[in-house]
Amino acid sequence: MAVMVGAWFSLVAVFFTTKAIRAAYSRAGRWINRTTGAVFIAFGVRLALQKAAP
Repeated sequence: MAVMVGAWFSLVAVFFTTKAIRAAYSRAGRWINRTTGAVFIAFGVRLALQKAAP
């Protein structure tokens, strides 16, 4: 299992370091960060407004 996980992460690392993928991420990176930030803020607001269990 450890070898499979290591192989998976190695493939992901190679994939995300190609020029085309890096260029695409640099174009979309700001929107990806904004979207994930908005999702985390929404989760935080929901958690803050949630009532505690008795």
